[in-house]
Amino acid sequence: MRGLTITIIVVLVVAAVAGFLIFFGDSEQQDISDNGAPETNNQEGTQADTETDTGTGSQTEPQTYNVEIKGFAFSPPTLTINAGDTIIWTNKDSTQHTVTSDLGTELDSPYLSRDNTYSHIFTQAGTYKYHCRPHPYMKGTIVVE
Repeated sequence: MRGLTITIIVVLVVAAVAGFLIFFGDSEQQDISDNGAPETNNQEGTQADTETDTGTGSQTEPQTYNVEIKGFAFSPPTLTINAGDTIIWTNKDSTQHTVTSDLGTELDSPYLSRDNTYSHIFTQAGTYKYHCRPHPYMKGTIVVE
């Protein structure tokens, strides 16, 4: 029963993010037009995808990227995206983890149990370093262009 509840929550979160991106996609594009259009990047959160799928720069729709939390690490540990893109972190460990900004409060997830997710839409260019609150040696970086 608990697994079904978690699955339903994950589906609802993903559907809400997708609905938000579809509904507000055009208005967010206006906000980032000065920084250039988002690249066509359809990464699934693996280091190989990060290195090989560089995109064309001609796509105007915001993209969604996945970062897995597994083996007490963020995978990929560094990800470069465009303003307006979304990151979804999914905890694959049996231990609870967080996604917490090193400085500021940009990223501040609750404790994520196994298969729970946390998502954030990055609207401003910059470098966002983060860690896991109970395991501060777990570190990640998001570079927003």
